[in-house]
Amino acid sequence: MRRLFLAASLLLTLASASAGAEVVAVCGTPAAGLLSPAALQSAPDAEGAPSVPLALWRDANGFDLLLNWGEQSQHSLRAEGADIMGNELGSELIHLVVVRPGAHGLEHFVFSFADDAPGEMVWNAPGDAAASSDQVLSYETTCFKAK
Repeated sequence: MRRLFLAASLLLTLASASAGAEVVAVCGTPAAGLLSPAALQSAPDAEGAPSVPLALWRDANGFDLLLNWGEQSQHSLRAEGADIMGNELGSELIHLVVVRPGAHGLEHFVFSFADDAPGEMVWNAPGDAAASSDQVLSYETTCFKAK
């Protein structure tokens, strides 16, 4: 059911996207996993967290991540002031390094795809608290690449 929702949402967005912008991939990911590293530390179990779509977007300004994609609470990391550096290694691998305002370190988003099969997104970020600076928080989820 989730795959059907993500595929339908992806098609709708692709059809309505402006000519200079494109959705690269859509992923379902734990909601607590992308709100903030602090939210991750307080989440008791990532597997029990609700799923919220995430879209990897590319336009003339480069890559962007849209959190809570397709919902009223949708927001762009770039619009929130995050610096996003993207590196695309062929059509199978995209690596983003994200620095959010006030963050204690770098976040890494790695999107990997193999042929026409669903891919995956792995997200890593440092903990927010100074005491947890050695702690790395990580989540992974399924992604669907736009054609």
